[in-house]
Amino acid sequence: MDEKFCKLSIDKVLEYSKESSFAVYLRLSSSKFVKVVNIGDDALEEIVDDYVSRGLETLYVEREVFEKFQERIEGALSKNFKNIGISEDISERYDGLASALYDVKSLVVNLGMTEMNIKVADQLIEAAIDQSEKITNLELLLELLNDKEGFITKHAFLTSYVVTNTLEKMDWSTKDIKRKLVMASLFQNIALETDEQAMIYTQDSDEFRALDEFSKDLVLKHPFLAADLVRSPSFSGEEIEKLIQNHHEVPISGAFPGRVSAHNIPILDACFILSGYFSYKVLTQKTKENYSLIAQKLNEDFNTGGFKRALVALFAAFRLQ
Repeated sequence: MDEKFCKLSIDKVLEYSKESSFAVYLRLSSSKFVKVVNIGDDALEEIVDDYVSRGLETLYVEREVFEKFQERIEGALSKNFKNIGISEDISERYDGLASALYDVKSLVVNLGMTEMNIKVADQLIEAAIDQSEKITNLELLLELLNDKEGFITKHAFLTSYVVTNTLEKMDWSTKDIKRKLVMASLFQNIALETDEQAMIYTQDSDEFRALDEFSKDLVLKHPFLAADLVRSPSFSGEEIEKLIQNHHEVPISGAFPGRVSAHNIPILDACFILSGYFSYKVLTQKTKENYSLIAQKLNEDFNTGGFKRALVALFAAFRLQ
């Protein structure tokens, strides 16, 4: 948590700038921020749109500015959850959930796991579970997501859908376990800054090598940073923290942090890791025609150690061969 600056979703930056004027900052390193919009700058929308095109979901404002908006964010969340609950339109429900996820993450990152933030995070998790249960098949969800922006958000909700359906193929599935997996799905990338960072799964990729040093460091540390951000005895617990810490422990060269071997991976972690990686692959390769190629590659990479049972369950859930 930075003492001077607070993260704010770009949607909120644009919305609030219509009613008040404030400076906007871009984060360059763990401690360095550069002002990209001055107070009263008429070019704010044009400048912010440029950062959207680069894959940014958030920018930064001074803490006192964020604190002025806090009550409005909480009020918007309350209204949003009500609308999600009554809407019959799947696209509207997703947009509401996406907006809620941005806002909850912003509150948690900037203010910590306060009593109010735990309450809204719990509401988000329940709404995500309810949305997931209303979606009848993977193809329907992917068709919806292909029309939406924001990889981090799409990956969060797709992972929650994939992992809960995979869980249903396990004989130890419970409502409490489902909630843990959805929580980990939504908050696994809370510490990242850009979609580009979230689309990197191994250190051996060209995409990772092309990052600046700050982004490389953030990508490698984000599983632990994310676990720290949601840590609370009344919210997360050690099992959820481990899920988040291990979500990049894929059985592929260059995985990080590289502390757990495939043969020692717990089955719950294996289901979550596999679901997140599968979600990443289908979002980046998009077309249904690629499913068989994705399935073939998954079978080559994940048919080992503790991942074997998770792989069988995922293939059964989505009829992959």
